[in-house]
Amino acid sequence: MEKMTKAMYFAGLRELVVNYVEDAETAEKYTTWIDEQVALLDKRKESARARAEKKKAESDELTEAIYGVLDENFVTADAITEAVAGEGVTKSKVVARLTKLVKAERVEKSEIKIEGVGKRVAYRIAPETEVEAEEATEE
Repeated sequence: MEKMTKAMYFAGLRELVVNYVEDAETAEKYTTWIDEQVALLDKRKESARARAEKKKAESDELTEAIYGVLDENFVTADAITEAVAGEGVTKSKVVARLTKLVKAERVEKSEIKIEGVGKRVAYRIAPETEVEAEEATEE
């Protein structure tokens, strides 16, 4: 069974009012109110969509900033966070973006030893495969 949304409930109520309320003035009051509620739902839905798009765009900017800091040498998440430091940039946000980059195979993840500190997870730009190198030269 399909999940009923508020918009579906309002559509059902509107249909009931139109078909079963005999007093035209009362029916119009109800349908006007129902239409206003549906309009509010649509407005909230559009606002949520706009916020999600804005958040995704900000996320993409941070991801690209992180990728821009990396090179062929392994770097820890702490060092990357310092390099892209800005308002709202935290280590957990950086690690989340790095994880996405690793899954997309744009970044390589490894454990390295740091003297006096121990083992740390580090990241670098993923080396090109032979196929990618050939495609790049063909373009």
